[in-house]
Amino acid sequence: MRELTVRIKFTTACLGNIKKQSAGDKWPSYLMPRTPDGRVRFEAQWWKHSLKFSAQVLCRHQRAVLDIHFDVSVDGKPDINPENFYRRYLDGKKFLKHEAFKEGDIIGVNCIVPSEIDDDDFWRLMDRVGRFKGISPFGPREYGFFVVESVSLRKLGSDVEDKRRKTSDSKDIQRRKPSKDSNQGQSSTDALSSSTDVHQEGGDHDAEGASS
Repeated sequence: MRELTVRIKFTTACLGNIKKQSAGDKWPSYLMPRTPDGRVRFEAQWWKHSLKFSAQVLCRHQRAVLDIHFDVSVDGKPDINPENFYRRYLDGKKFLKHEAFKEGDIIGVNCIVPSEIDDDDFWRLMDRVGRFKGISPFGPREYGFFVVESVSLRKLGSDVEDKRRKTSDSKDIQRRKPSKDSNQGQSSTDALSSSTDVHQEGGDHDAEGASS
């Protein structure tokens, strides 16, 4: 196993789903879920369910993806100014505001990946997640689509990189997009789903859990 950092760039906005309405506010706004230390939180289960889908599309690693474990803390800071929140229109005039990672924003997520999944295949797995599932607390499979920017060995807390990077046969830490994709022609169509809750608005990320 190895610990990797994946950096992704959103191609559609990724929206918060935690409802907040102060006294005097006509409409609620929706914030990103956060860890106790204030970082944006993406549940590990969201990734796991989507990676199972990707493995089925690629026809490989169906068992190994179950051993991929994601850190819930996200390396990225959305704009917290309510005036700059994403506006989700209900009709031509009415809209709700969401704290969001916007189109073009890049975030990083850390994960543990088993050795039987090489870097190129992991890239391909995440590519399918980004194109067909996305990652978004609100409106999964409607918001939060992304492309993979890089896959790299995670640096240790002291900024000393993993010793494996120093070995003579180590690969370039900044991965390029795989030159060939050995499994083309398969696709999947997923119905959009979303639901509203008093305190949390989002959707069934997957039938198996509360999130993607």
